[in-house]
Amino acid sequence: MHFGQFSKSIRNGFRLNTKYSENLFSEYFLYILLSFILSLYILNTRFSFYKISL
Repeated sequence: MHFGQFSKSIRNGFRLNTKYSENLFSEYFLYILLSFILSLYILNTRFSFYKISL
């Protein structure tokens, strides 16, 4: 069995087991969390860069 098909079947089962709105909310929350972590990481690197330049 191909790995892509395996993950696809897991995703389809998850969507069937949970409500569509709940799944949509969880994906939206995941994207927000990832963007928040990414922005924190970028801010941290910028501040360290400023400290080095000073």
